[in-house]
Amino acid sequence: MEPGVNEINQELKAGLKVTVTEKPGCRRILKIEVPASEVNREFEAAYKRLRQGLSIPGYRKGKAPLELLKARYSDSATQEVKESLVPKAYEQALKEKNLSPISMQEISDIELKPDQPLRFKVEIEVPPQIQELNYKELEVEKPVFLITDKLIDKTLKELQESHAEDEVVERNARSGDVLTVDLEKVTPEASSPERRENIEISLKPDAIQKEFYEALVGKGGGELVEVTVARSDDRPEKGSSEESVGYRLKIKEVKERKLPELNEEFARRFTGWTGRPDPQNIAELKSNIEADLDIKARKEAEQILRRNLIRKLVEANPIEIPESFVSDYTKSVSQGLKSKLTDLEEEKFQESYRPHLIDQLRWELLFHRIAEEEKIEVTADDLEGWVGRYAERFQLPKEKIRQNLSDEKEKQRIEEQLLEEKVTDFLISKSEIRERGLPYDVS
Repeated sequence: MEPGVNEINQELKAGLKVTVTEKPGCRRILKIEVPASEVNREFEAAYKRLRQGLSIPGYRKGKAPLELLKARYSDSATQEVKESLVPKAYEQALKEKNLSPISMQEISDIELKPDQPLRFKVEIEVPPQIQELNYKELEVEKPVFLITDKLIDKTLKELQESHAEDEVVERNARSGDVLTVDLEKVTPEASSPERRENIEISLKPDAIQKEFYEALVGKGGGELVEVTVARSDDRPEKGSSEESVGYRLKIKEVKERKLPELNEEFARRFTGWTGRPDPQNIAELKSNIEADLDIKARKEAEQILRRNLIRKLVEANPIEIPESFVSDYTKSVSQGLKSKLTDLEEEKFQESYRPHLIDQLRWELLFHRIAEEEKIEVTADDLEGWVGRYAERFQLPKEKIRQNLSDEKEKQRIEEQLLEEKVTDFLISKSEIRERGLPYDVS
């Protein structure tokens, strides 16, 4: 009578030998040995199934001698035993060593013969092991941005320039003018010049290439100008014998930028300041600019603080990440970007951003583990607060946003975002924040 499953499992459990070797990257090598008695039991069952299913000339079905079957069908029996016993031994080994693999990389070095133990190796990946968490009293730097008079004046100047009017003038071009030109690009690879009409060029040394700036300053309407520009090392035509590109420009108009006068009329153009009255003069406008810059600076400082905190936390908890996690994550991110950036080179992106993506995976594992440790959860009130903020920001009815949360995937995405924010806020409250004053620069 063929043994039952429970009997087989008990025999296997009693005689199984398993050794586990730890390898970098959350890999484990299992060496598994099944006793010869269990191997022979499996071979007996395999030959019995073969005998019952085969029709051999000279013998009634199911009556062929065992020695004949072993002589003719040993390969088939061995394959059956391998397919039956290796998975059972592997599953039993995992239970014995309390392992929960996230992937099985390879089964190798299988040794299987009658009357001998079955031996084989299995390489697996296990989830990252976080033994001890170090997340309290981290020293984190936070910038305190200073709004300088120079920055306020610069911002005011940008506002003035954004409201400038261009006036056609009958003179040669000066620095700061705007030129309207027709342009031809001439390259050896092209059969005919590439033409573009009515292009506006801002004649500033920091706005165009040096060769164009020097060639156009001092020229007037109707003049033809030729410019030769050296190709850069990363040019698409790299490898061509030609080392420069030629341009022909016809100047159609020279326009002078007329800046509005900085007076009360100019200040009153700017309305709708959040939490502040509309300015009536330049002093009030500058005051509003300063307040607006301060709001932006505080937000940016908070973002930098959070990035610094995450970096410190990851450095303090250098957990290993399984290669399969890294590979799947980098592919997912690069494929998502490729749908938006058609010229993205996936292999180069995955290689260059790999360290950053590994740190991102570490952060995700860590903030979830910290949430468990500290019992931080996303509540219904948290979700409702998010609905209110989103509705106010995008001027949408709350009910429409709540309907979007009926989609389970969208709700999970928002809950994940809110959990990350809550854990980050908690970590900031437990960290030692060192402030550092810096001039604010929005360039």
